[in-house]
Amino acid sequence: MPSTWAAAAFLCWMAASSCSSNKEYPAPVDGGAFWPTYFGEPSRAPFAGQVISTQPPQVLWMTSVGPGIRGMPAVTDQVVIAASADRHLYAISRADGARFWKRKLNGQPYGPLLRADEIYAATAERGFYYVIHMTEGKALRTLELPPIAATPTIAGDTVFFTTSNALLIAMASGSDEPLWTAAFRLPPAGGAIVLESSVVYVARDSLIVVNRMNGQRRTAAATGEHITGEAASDGEALYAVTETGSIIAWRIRDLAVLWHASGFERFISGPAVTDTIGYAATGTGKLVSFDLRTGAASVIASAAAPVIATPTVVQNGLLLGDLNGRLHFFGRSGSTIWTLDFDGSLELPVVVHDGRILVPFYSRRGAGFATTTHGRIAELR
Repeated sequence: MPSTWAAAAFLCWMAASSCSSNKEYPAPVDGGAFWPTYFGEPSRAPFAGQVISTQPPQVLWMTSVGPGIRGMPAVTDQVVIAASADRHLYAISRADGARFWKRKLNGQPYGPLLRADEIYAATAERGFYYVIHMTEGKALRTLELPPIAATPTIAGDTVFFTTSNALLIAMASGSDEPLWTAAFRLPPAGGAIVLESSVVYVARDSLIVVNRMNGQRRTAAATGEHITGEAASDGEALYAVTETGSIIAWRIRDLAVLWHASGFERFISGPAVTDTIGYAATGTGKLVSFDLRTGAASVIASAAAPVIATPTVVQNGLLLGDLNGRLHFFGRSGSTIWTLDFDGSLELPVVVHDGRILVPFYSRRGAGFATTTHGRIAELR
């Protein structure tokens, strides 16, 4: 049965909000922080070694992040960096949810990236790219690019951008000029997947692999179906889901199809993969597991509500939020461990750090033209 704690969470958030002010404070720096791509790594399963409690967690704090959250927050030991629909970045304390600072950007931001004391942020409309210092939120550099289509990817000293006009741009971290630019036929379905010597550009109906050093095309293939969400990779293969209910694996070296599992309902968000098993959720909330070697796939659980977020994989299970405001914790085999109710909708993957769960969600008030939307972040243990 769902655990009901919405009233307690709301009181906690009210208490935190009543103590907040517009005064800004320096945010602590974690020199080891590294969040270089969407969902932290190409596998989309950066928390697979984390263990969370099998008992329903309690809210530690809840805070507001403007009218809505844009992309996954990035987390260090002490700080949460979140992008908001009000065109600001927010630096939030993990101790109590209080705000260190917020900074306005020139456009709607994607989820932020982190490297030590630097925050990397990109916006959609005019394609602004920012490097921001963690401590004060000061912009160290700003660059205008073509309209950016997805969260960028950091690899070494290079940042890779996919753009709405079907470009893949490689920028050295300290340069104002691209190292190289590759042009394609169609806009991307997500961000660039950067591997040791190659970069994969994922369009809705095709895949293109280019040389990481110079952008020269190595191989390309049609997908046969329309890819949706961010694809995942284990370094050797690429895994993607489609609008027509398939999961497909390609060998990256030559883009040969390794296997094709079909017959599921439409997917909206991309998959996450571990050493041997991958997971994806259909738009109707069915949780599907698939064998990375054989493609054997089956529905193992259901959220019984619409889902648009990639499952968050931990060592002892899977966390999946739905649009009805429920956070589900399933075992790896699909058994329900616990469910929590939120006053809103869960549209983004949740983050796990040191056994604590960070939940971004939307809270809506009113109806019709009087509806207001608020971005919230809750931390649970």
